[in-house]
Amino acid sequence: MIVSLELFESKPSHRK
Repeated sequence: MIVSLELFESKPSHRK
């Protein structure tokens, strides 16, 4: 959910 998105966004390697 939102928490997952926040964690993914925190990772620069997973930045779109």
